[in-house]
Amino acid sequence: MPPDHITILGGGPAGLAAGYFAAKRALPFTIFEAMGRYGGNAVTLQHGDFRFDTGAHRFHDKDPEMTMEVQALLGPELLKINLPSNIFYQGKLLDFPLSAVSLMRSLSLPFLVRAGWDLLRERLRPEPDRANFESATVHKYGRTISQPFLLDYSEKLWGLPSQQLSVQISGSRLKGLTPSMLLREIVLGASAKPAHMEGDFYYPRMGYGAIMDRLADVCGRENIRLGSPVSGIHHNDTRISAISTASGERLPVTTMINTIPITSFFRALDPQAPQQYVDIARSLRFRNLVLVVLFLDAAQVTTSATAYFPETRFPFTRLYEPINRSRMMAPEGKTSLCVEIPCYAADDVWKSEDAALVDMTSSHLESIGWVDRSKLIGSQVLRLSHAYPVLEAGFEAKIQMLLDYLARFSNLKVIGRNGRFVYKHVHDMLRFGHDVIEELEQPAPTTAALS
Repeated sequence: MPPDHITILGGGPAGLAAGYFAAKRALPFTIFEAMGRYGGNAVTLQHGDFRFDTGAHRFHDKDPEMTMEVQALLGPELLKINLPSNIFYQGKLLDFPLSAVSLMRSLSLPFLVRAGWDLLRERLRPEPDRANFESATVHKYGRTISQPFLLDYSEKLWGLPSQQLSVQISGSRLKGLTPSMLLREIVLGASAKPAHMEGDFYYPRMGYGAIMDRLADVCGRENIRLGSPVSGIHHNDTRISAISTASGERLPVTTMINTIPITSFFRALDPQAPQQYVDIARSLRFRNLVLVVLFLDAAQVTTSATAYFPETRFPFTRLYEPINRSRMMAPEGKTSLCVEIPCYAADDVWKSEDAALVDMTSSHLESIGWVDRSKLIGSQVLRLSHAYPVLEAGFEAKIQMLLDYLARFSNLKVIGRNGRFVYKHVHDMLRFGHDVIEELEQPAPTTAALS
């Protein structure tokens, strides 16, 4: 039987996706979002005539069914972009994901010799225990390549030594850098680079947040309660019975979909979960993000979709130039740079004055010739919490224990990047929303089916 009403906690991408697919099936629901806006950390903001996203977001065609949903939502407003990204290293721009051709073209012969020797030596060794990101990465690519391009960058992003990080933080940065691919590129040149390096993605003409706007339109704004943080999640140990909001309301629950951080969910449970689960939830951490946006009286700074900065001398991990995604993101003849600085809430950078952050960021970019501070015509600083779940080595067992505990609630489904503590993207959030609504529509198993 379809649920009478669905209570959805969180109005970010996963919560909106759940509401969107529920609306398409005419299922009643309400989304409770703590902030005064929906979209989580995947929205587009405006500063005068400039527009920018709260992250270097791109929509990749990784799930054809979800791509079709977005295409149907946005129509001609969804642009197909072909624009590769780059790594800024030792004053040069390398391919992202890293390729052998790019290394040979840009770096010194001694570096390449060391890299080749390290790679060969590691591949001849028995594979080590893949208990952490560092051991797995060094074995796969050698120390010479791993240290500057993966380990240093990951430590900046996640705020922990790489040996304390799970192998699950690894993406496709060096997917094409294998011994066989190296040989192919030496013989065939750049034409041998795999297709995933070509930089194809989708992007809405007026900014990435347009995806969230269209999802919210289908949800119906009357079904999205903004500024409604949930302070209590009441249960009888087998079902969620009600929620309390910060305004003092107590509202009954028949079916719940949770997308808020799993840490926040456990804090709100009433009665409290057994102490061992509370302690596990408290041990999980999220990485925050400071976004420094520089508005410039310049036509263009880069030709990259995104530029990555693995060197530890830079406090930021990456930047993107919105006009490279869509010309509508800035006035004619002007541009902007959005610079990401990961941190924890206790770090100095999170608590720094906006002016100091702008000065630090623009100074670093001026030192490499990317920004002329006399052309700086404005700036904005945003602080985004819960930007990344910190995937420490061994976190998988902790999350499984928490999810196993939550499975006792027969009317609860947990989805989303923060809800399930996974490092996923917007197409994954759409898939989460689609699948959970499809699951809720399935008829309950009969007694005969269970016997």
